[in-house]
Amino acid sequence: MALNLPNGSVNREKVVQLIDLRKWKEASAEAERWISSEPSNAEAYATLAQINLKQNQFEQAHNWTNQALRYDPENVLAWYVRVFAYYCESKEQEFFEAVTVALRIDPSQSLYYFLRFNIYHKKGNRMEAEAEMLKALEINPDAPLYLAAYSYLQASQGELVQSRISERQALRIHSSDSQVFIYLAWAAELRAEDEKETEYFKNAVRLNPQNNQIREEYLKSLQKNDRFYRMLLMPSSLKNIKPTYFIISWFLAWIFFKPLVFVFIALYVLAHWTSKLLVQVKVFGWRNIFKSSS
Repeated sequence: MALNLPNGSVNREKVVQLIDLRKWKEASAEAERWISSEPSNAEAYATLAQINLKQNQFEQAHNWTNQALRYDPENVLAWYVRVFAYYCESKEQEFFEAVTVALRIDPSQSLYYFLRFNIYHKKGNRMEAEAEMLKALEINPDAPLYLAAYSYLQASQGELVQSRISERQALRIHSSDSQVFIYLAWAAELRAEDEKETEYFKNAVRLNPQNNQIREEYLKSLQKNDRFYRMLLMPSSLKNIKPTYFIISWFLAWIFFKPLVFVFIALYVLAHWTSKLLVQVKVFGWRNIFKSSS
């Protein structure tokens, strides 16, 4: 016998499937159809806001959370999206105001405590950061991300033994989240464990190869910990020159010695492709280099 689900359940199921497949355009269209069929359903608006959030479309995300909260001021998903959007936008005051309300509505959401941990830790407020992390771990003690971040916090406080214990706990649980390995790499760096640092960044790149920030962190680790790669990647230091200085150097070279311009171009191109090729080879190997690049 067929199970007759309410229209809202069917619509939500379709949208969630499309979100899981990262088909943002189709998910947005399906969410809009859901809103058209149920214009007073707060969950439909909140789901569309969630799709915008996943695409870093923060203004649209806020617009749809506002619509959701008109119909249900305590909609859990809408507050989740609002909190996370403010966090991603680095709007600290708005974030703290929103997360206070969100925790009243959904006190078991451990991610809220983790986000507050990150803000406090970046500001150097370690006592507050640790208090938030312990709350997150109390709710979700087996979360690899929280354990890895706690390892980083402990290393920054000089608690090296405890940091290694948290590291081992994080690694016991398989994770496909690149952020786990980024925190572990930062912790290893503070503990002066160079090989671990590089290996963790390598794992992070493997899990998220399109993230330029992770790639840069990995390259810095290679340069710092290996003399050969420091020499090989020397041209990549050109990429760190401030645009203003780069333009001035380019202009002076054009006036006084035009061939230098072509040298600058060649070195810059070499820096880009050397660093990109090196990461691909180190992480994926020669055999998979073209496959991973595509």
